[in-house]
Amino acid sequence: MLSKIKLSADKRVLNPLLRPGDEAVLQVRGFDTDDREIRLDGIVPQYTITHQYASGQRPILKLIGNRAVAEEGGLARIVATIVIDGITYEDQLDLVVRPFFREYHQTLTLKLFLGQRGLTLESRDATAGRNCTCEF
Repeated sequence: MLSKIKLSADKRVLNPLLRPGDEAVLQVRGFDTDDREIRLDGIVPQYTITHQYASGQRPILKLIGNRAVAEEGGLARIVATIVIDGITYEDQLDLVVRPFFREYHQTLTLKLFLGQRGLTLESRDATAGRNCTCEF
C-alpha cells in the first residue's frame, strides 16, 4: 500500500543564460511504509508552481508535462500531487533559476545620487547605541 510519494528532478539549478531553454525533468515515485518503491503506472501527477523569490515580474518556470522550463531568475517551489482511492499524496522541491538578482539597483541608485552630491546617509546602530555616518 502506498505510504508516500517522492518528487525529484534531474537538475535543481537551471541557467537559461548559459543554456537557453534549460529544463528539469520531474519524476514522482511511490513508496510503501517499509520504503520499498511502488510502481505508479498510469498515474499522472498534478504539478503546481509557486514562486518564492523572483528577479523580476515574469514567471520563473513554466511546466510542460513533466518538464520544468526556466523562464526568469528566482526560486520556485514545485508541488506534485496524486490522488489514489480518495487519498491525496504530495511532495515538493525547490528549483533555482539563475541568474537570480534581487532589487539592489534601487539602493545603488540612491547611494550614487547621494554620493554625487556629497551627502551622507545617517542611521542608528541599534547594537552599539551610536549613530553611524556613511560618506560617499
